[in-house]
Amino acid sequence: MTKKNSLKQLLVIYITVITVTILIPNISKAAISSAGYDFENVEVGSSETTIVNITNLGETETEISGIIFANTTCSDFSVVRTPDNLIIPVKGFIEVEIGYTPSSIGTCSDTLSIYNGTPFPSMVTIVGAGIEPAVTNLDPFDPKKQSLEQMAQIKSFINESLDNSTLEGTGKGKQTAQNRVRSFYKMLVLTTHMIENGNIESARNKLTTIYKKTDGKPNPVDFVTGDAAGDLAKLIHNLILSLNSI
Repeated sequence: MTKKNSLKQLLVIYITVITVTILIPNISKAAISSAGYDFENVEVGSSETTIVNITNLGETETEISGIIFANTTCSDFSVVRTPDNLIIPVKGFIEVEIGYTPSSIGTCSDTLSIYNGTPFPSMVTIVGAGIEPAVTNLDPFDPKKQSLEQMAQIKSFINESLDNSTLEGTGKGKQTAQNRVRSFYKMLVLTTHMIENGNIESARNKLTTIYKKTDGKPNPVDFVTGDAAGDLAKLIHNLILSLNSI
């Protein structure tokens, strides 16, 4: 999870200290002047924070005894940081950092309650909207890389087909058949080095020659045969098409 510290100082909360002396002496009452704060759109899985200023407009200092979110309908908001000293002098203020980390897509709202000595806190509404994260292509298409992956697939296919006897060399005699398979494989290895070194045109020409030795036509003579020969020819042809895009 990432965290963006936007620290937007867009919400100012004013505390007015009123001393009631008739019935209940020495009790402070807070008054909030701001209607709230909107984090607007924040991607799910990321975080944003802002600074809330709580200002004392009274004639005596006041102490903040609690700053909490109600968590009644949404638990995506939090009090990130409060100062060590929560006593606000006359005309002074404290800075409180609040955060929003949306857990789902949609609008979220909660009430921030601020206590400073009364049973009933001053309250302000905080809202935000969780949105779907932007899709970032961390691995852009690389045609050269794809071509090498296709070549690796072709080599693996040949080895598996030889093992299960769906592919074999052509020619009279076992030695001739084995030699043609080895020659065929060496041509693929040589083509792989050409692609790695960026010799794309040479690799394409070599692959065309290799393809003609798998296409089932009499001229030139195929080097491999069997049930898997047709699928092998398709894999080689697809690799030729990939090299055309480089």
